[in-house]
Amino acid sequence: MRTIREIHEEIERLSEERVELWHQLSTEYDPQIREQIRGIDTALDGLWDEQRALRARVRFGASDLVEVACGAVQVRSRRVGQHDPLGSLARRTRHGSCIARGRAEPARSGA
Repeated sequence: MRTIREIHEEIERLSEERVELWHQLSTEYDPQIREQIRGIDTALDGLWDEQRALRARVRFGASDLVEVACGAVQVRSRRVGQHDPLGSLARRTRHGSCIARGRAEPARSGA
């Protein structure tokens, strides 16, 4: 597993490479350069996701604990019969993540 610093250094390196490619592309259009930029953009997206996940893991702990906390809140909410199934302790964000008692984790695809 890489550290946050290693991921950040890779992001910096790829970002600098992308800037150079954009400068080349601004002087003359080249489809190969455009494809290289798209590849770098995809790699950067993955690195940013990896960095966010690592930061969340460091800050909030293992994702298993978060899923258990979200599930427990949902069960309690159903028992109480609240209209809002997640109540005030947890809620679903527009991106599908579950936030419960200060912990955040992406929702599973089946949710």
